[in-house]
This record gives sequence, structure tokens and C-alpha cells, in this order.
Amino acid sequence: METIGAACVVLGIFTRFWALCMALEDDQSRFLAVKLPHGGNIELEGLLFAGAITLRGAGDGPLSIAVKLKHSST
Repeated sequence: METIGAACVVLGIFTRFWALCMALEDDQSRFLAVKLPHGGNIELEGLLFAGAITLRGAGDGPLSIAVKLKHSST
């Protein structure tokens, strides 16, 4: 999921869906299962989670392939 999702986010394909998947996966696997029980630093995980949530809200950027395909089909 991380490889395909990251590639799709970089290309701008289904950005909001993949950003939500990344936020949920990052929150569950890294933060709750690894860092929190062992008392580790959570700054990086929080930053990744905040970035994924921001991508979820913002969506595709003006340079993404999805935006270019939308403009070429109209």
C-alpha cells in the first residue's frame, strides 16, 4: 500500500483516497502499535500523520497528472 499509494500521491491520482489510507495505516501501525507502548518519540509519526491529513483536505495540486487529464478532457 505504501509503494502504490505514494506513487499515486506523487502523480496526483486518487490523492485524497491514498492520503486517507496512509493516515490510517500510519496512525495504527507505527504510532499505536510501536511507538506509544514503548514510550518512543512520536514527532515524526505526528508530522507524517499531519501531512497525510493535509493532503486529504487539499487534494490534487495544480501540477498533478489528474488535473491535467481533467483539463484535457473538457
